[in-house]
This record gives sequence, structure tokens and C-alpha cells, in this order.
Amino acid sequence: MRYDYWVLDGEKVLITGATGKIAFPIARALAERNDVLGAARLKRPAARDRLEAAGVTPFALDMADPDPVRTVRAAGLGAGTEALILSAAIRDLLGG
Repeated sequence: MRYDYWVLDGEKVLITGATGKIAFPIARALAERNDVLGAARLKRPAARDRLEAAGVTPFALDMADPDPVRTVRAAGLGAGTEALILSAAIRDLLGG
């Protein structure tokens, strides 16, 4: 059986929920070989510092925003993005 793997290397990657338990380790690993933009609420300065220390560029974004895509585009961050990883927590979005 043959498997083909797509490896991100030297790409621009946008990951939401980048400070979370699932996305942070992924963002950190991807940042070793890619330009990673970590979108999160970033309400605490320590969260921004943690992303920067991992080589991830922090970007304040709340997925509960009525139009998060517009926010990303307005900041000029969507162009050239090779991969988008959605890992933002949705409990607030669902009213839970």
C-alpha cells in the first residue's frame, strides 16, 4: 500500500484557536518549517508571548466576530495562505 503525504514546508499557515490545547502544539510544530499565523482571542498578554516564543505570529481574532474572514482580509493576512487549520473552541458560539 502506498501513501502520499503532503508536508508543509516553507508555507504560510493560518491556524485558529492557536493558544488552545489542540492547536498550540500543532502551531508550534508547524512553525519549525513554516510561517505560522496564530489567530486567537489573545486577551492575556501571556498568550501572545507564548505564541511568539514558539515562533508563531500572534493575531487577535475572535471567531465569534460576525465576520472573522473579513477581519483577516482587512489585516492583509489571507493572501498567500497555503493552509488554514480551524481549531477555535466553539462552545461560546453555540451558547454553551
